[in-house]
Amino acid sequence: MVNTKKAENYGLVVTLPATLDEAELARLHELIAAKKDLIAKALGASQLDITTSSEGLSFPWWDQLPEFEKITAYTEFLTKLIAYAKRIRRTVTRSASQVSNEKYELRSLLYRIGLSGKKYAEVRKILLKPLSGNSAWKNPPDKASGQEMRISIFP
Repeated sequence: MVNTKKAENYGLVVTLPATLDEAELARLHELIAAKKDLIAKALGASQLDITTSSEGLSFPWWDQLPEFEKITAYTEFLTKLIAYAKRIRRTVTRSASQVSNEKYELRSLLYRIGLSGKKYAEVRKILLKPLSGNSAWKNPPDKASGQEMRISIFP
């Protein structure tokens, strides 16, 4: 069961029932730290702290209460991110890198954590909306230089 509540000091705290061992929790922190600017902008989060309690993991990231559709998308994202942190067995890049195409970078992360397919199309749309760039191309062709976008349907 997902617990979303309006707290006194926060607009929204999402609490998910999850049990993570030390290594999994460290990977979750590393994942968030590596993409902190991107995640904060996509989710409209003012901070990216995680607290643990007997109820599970709490994400007190929002100063204001978002719309219901956004809360649903944010909860789905956090659920998949936790599952991904449990599933992976490699070290996550710890340093946040500068991103030139925010939409493409986040879309890649969303697919990697399992938010792919028609089922999650609305979640991806909500999360990508506040970002800049092109979600389809890492380096989109420059129309001003006359470079054309060509897609071949035959090998």
